Amino acid sequence: MVIFNKCRLYLLSIIFQCRYYIANRVNKSALGLNVNANFTLSLTTYSKRIRTVYLTIESLSSLQYKPKRITLWLSKQDCDEGELPLSIKRLVKRGLTISFVDEDIKSYKKLFYEYEEVKDDPSIQYIVTVDDDVYYPSWLTKKLAESMSEGVVTCLRARDIIFSNNSVMTYLSWPCINVNQKASFKSIAIGVSGIMYPKEALFSLEQQKNKFLELSPYADDLWFKCLTLHNGFSIQYLKSNFEHFPPVLSTSMKGLELQNVGDSLNDRQFQKCMKYFNLSEESFLAFNDNNKNG
Repeated sequence: MVIFNKCRLYLLSIIFQCRYYIANRVNKSALGLNVNANFTLSLTTYSKRIRTVYLTIESLSSLQYKPKRITLWLSKQDCDEGELPLSIKRLVKRGLTISFVDEDIKSYKKLFYEYEEVKDDPSIQYIVTVDDDVYYPSWLTKKLAESMSEGVVTCLRARDIIFSNNSVMTYLSWPCINVNQKASFKSIAIGVSGIMYPKEALFSLEQQKNKFLELSPYADDLWFKCLTLHNGFSIQYLKSNFEHFPPVLSTSMKGLELQNVGDSLNDRQFQKCMKYFNLSEESFLAFNDNNKNG
């Protein structure tokens, strides 16, 4: 079954690459953004993926629930404004927003700067983040939005955080969730399959840049988990027919992920995140006791 699923994903990736390669070169129609939508969609990339990120963005052009804006955040330290690939320039003509920032805060760019941009905009209630190396289904934002309820962050991939004797277990021991369950404060949303954040869940993020760069520079999912928990938001995992979405093949090997997991960097960073937000096992359990959805 594992081999079958891997072959299936590989075949889908090839099909999508051909489809979106052609679409980027022949499609002149607008991305079809919804000016009345109450959410935006944000992603980021870096130099090694700047020539393939258009494939992910092309897949987002088919979303059933269109965002108000799709923004690709880029660091001037990593990408020259005057050297954007033609594939990206074509998408800009169709409605993609490109925002350059002076510094490089790695994967945090897609949520930190987007939150700064919309936090005072009353027409925007949610931010959807996606990764730059995955093909996303047309139902992505529809499923995330329709399952949204008060006090939750919705996602399509998650793990359960495991404690033992009042200590958090290693990241590798946190099981991936693959069954429907109620919203939980002990779950962590994994960004690769898309996450929908209510703006209120990110309260005070704009004040934390120096801290997350110091304490958890390579693991934005861990920081955002502790931040949203601190703000009283649980995680609602949404089961789909896909355990994984098809990857963009040229970026299927994730060096940062291998470093975080293989070198136990995630474990060290999570401990620092918990300490900063003053969280312990009792914190997670106390939140769960008061969880309306649980």
